[in-house]
Amino acid sequence: MKQIEILIRPDGEVDMDVRGCTGPECEALTRDAEAALGPVTGRRRKAEFYERAQRETPQRAQHG
Repeated sequence: MKQIEILIRPDGEVDMDVRGCTGPECEALTRDAEAALGPVTGRRRKAEFYERAQRETPQRAQHG
């Protein structure tokens, strides 16, 4: 299940944590929220960002 957790700190800084997806899909999932909240001042990618989406799609054998 894909989830976005949004934390707004007392100083107004916003942190978003995405769970349940990999790669560029993570950033696509937060795009609307980022646009509504203002400019992004930093981005910290977790290990899941760099994983292939193997959990969601079956592996295919390569021939050749």
